[in-house]
Amino acid sequence: MYALCAALALWTHYLAGLVLLALNVYALGVFIADKSKVINRKSNIANWLIANLAAAALFAPWLALYLRHAAAWTAAPTFDFALFLKLVATVLPLGVTTNIENYAALTMAFTALVVLGGFANSKFKIQNSILSEAEESKLGARAPSFELRILNYELLFVLIVVLPPILIYLLSLTPVSFFAPKIQARYLLVLLPAYVILLALGIKFISRFGRPFAAFVLLFVFAANAFVLSDYYADRRLRDEYTTLANTLNAFARQGDLVLLDTDQEWPTFLYYLRAPLDWLGAPNGKAMDAGSAAALIQRARARHDAVWLVAIPDALATDPQRVLEARLARELPEQFEQTFGDKRLALYAAAPRDLMHVPPENFAPQFARGARVNDNLQLLGYDLPVREARAGDTLRLVTYWQARKPDVAQINAEQVEVPAGERVRVQTNIAIPPQMSGDFAIGVSASELARVRVEPRAEIAPASSIAQPVDYRFGDAIHLVGYDLPATKFRAGASVPITLHWRADRPIETSYTVFVHLVGEQFNPAHSPGNPLWGQVDRIPRDGAYPTTAWLPNETVPDAYRVPIDTHAPAGTYKIEIGLYDPATGARLAADGGADSAMIAEIVVVP
Repeated sequence: MYALCAALALWTHYLAGLVLLALNVYALGVFIADKSKVINRKSNIANWLIANLAAAALFAPWLALYLRHAAAWTAAPTFDFALFLKLVATVLPLGVTTNIENYAALTMAFTALVVLGGFANSKFKIQNSILSEAEESKLGARAPSFELRILNYELLFVLIVVLPPILIYLLSLTPVSFFAPKIQARYLLVLLPAYVILLALGIKFISRFGRPFAAFVLLFVFAANAFVLSDYYADRRLRDEYTTLANTLNAFARQGDLVLLDTDQEWPTFLYYLRAPLDWLGAPNGKAMDAGSAAALIQRARARHDAVWLVAIPDALATDPQRVLEARLARELPEQFEQTFGDKRLALYAAAPRDLMHVPPENFAPQFARGARVNDNLQLLGYDLPVREARAGDTLRLVTYWQARKPDVAQINAEQVEVPAGERVRVQTNIAIPPQMSGDFAIGVSASELARVRVEPRAEIAPASSIAQPVDYRFGDAIHLVGYDLPATKFRAGASVPITLHWRADRPIETSYTVFVHLVGEQFNPAHSPGNPLWGQVDRIPRDGAYPTTAWLPNETVPDAYRVPIDTHAPAGTYKIEIGLYDPATGARLAADGGADSAMIAEIVVVP
């Protein structure tokens, strides 16, 4: 049973191996500390080794398969160890991953309770396991009695809670490894059972001073977790990440088509929304794409399929910036369709054009069925609306299904939408929510209301009292960088550069652009592609995603703060700060002044 459970844990996540390592460290201590001659130490040690070997044997086939296709992982930017410990101490009891400094008091209380549970006792007894209670009663005083003084059993749970996080942190520092995990709160989930047991042991220890004390502490544990739920769910809402994209596939894919994920980083989420019974392949997440790998992947795709749907996500911009995979696919099949959905793209490569307007009967499955007649010619059959709430500045993707005897025009809110003739006509309409909007947002078709979406107002921002370095760099035809704040210019390798950018838009922006802030050195960085002088970078939507460019008001100044980590191996010298914006779906950068696609706004110095 141990071997089976250990193998199941490893099949679930590789980092479960660190829990098994902690368990074996404890077992080693038990065997060393066991001085009793009543229990057969050699037999126990042999059985334990056999159980671990059995677990390894069960996992070995998968490990061999993984190593055969594994990518060479590179470590993420260095994570501050003190901050990591605070993250561990906050995530395990409360589940909170952001603004953890707001929960310092609760974190300290839970940590004290866990420490109490881990070290409340100094020893424990293993009762006579040779004789049954009846035999022991019959023998009475003649029954052999012993006390096995070995490691405190609470230490097992302490090891599981303490040892794996430290090893996760050390693994994240490895420059190149077959598995180099980034610091992610979800990796700590496998430690939660041991942590909860330590909490229970701490409450049990407090019960020695009276049950009311223990009941109060137990109530505190539940109340604290209930208290943080509002913060936990505050910024979480259903988003149209894959719904409309996958529904396009669900509507128009044919039997024998293939889905190619570039990359396969988010394959479980994508498959959740994909109803069409299609085969799929994935470009490996984390592995740089080259001509050989692209050719091998396309050869697999074309072996049994004459049409390929390509789903590209922002991760592909990092692994395949030159679009080698798409170029190789285009050599085999012409591109018949391409559309962006936020930061993702969907493209169809097929030998012949497809009808991507009329949904086949077997694929017709609108999210909300309707039977509303708009006029004598036009009937609304249903619609898809993936979200129930949104933020000011978001774009809603509404898909309507029609039956029209002849071409006609339908009005969706203030927009005129052309509907071709036919049955089960699928029309997608992108509706921009005004940045000033809040409350209920009504979506109407012709004279009737179709649905309502709850709109959260924009996050409030305090305007900067002054800008340290006023500038005027133009990006695209409407966005300006009007200044920046750079409080220091000398740093050591491994430190972070704090910089605040100040933006202004001349008019409403229709695309949600990603801002990049790069540190460009005089020497090439061997950890990146050849000829790349990048030694630090942050790419994200402005203000940590809370203030996308689509939410900017004309002529308002938007302060946008960043902390750019410097590579720990960055040589001493001068580094330029490069900034710009790009479309996360295509990687296309906005043109800057002078025809460039970025702007060098300042310099810093990395000292020895």
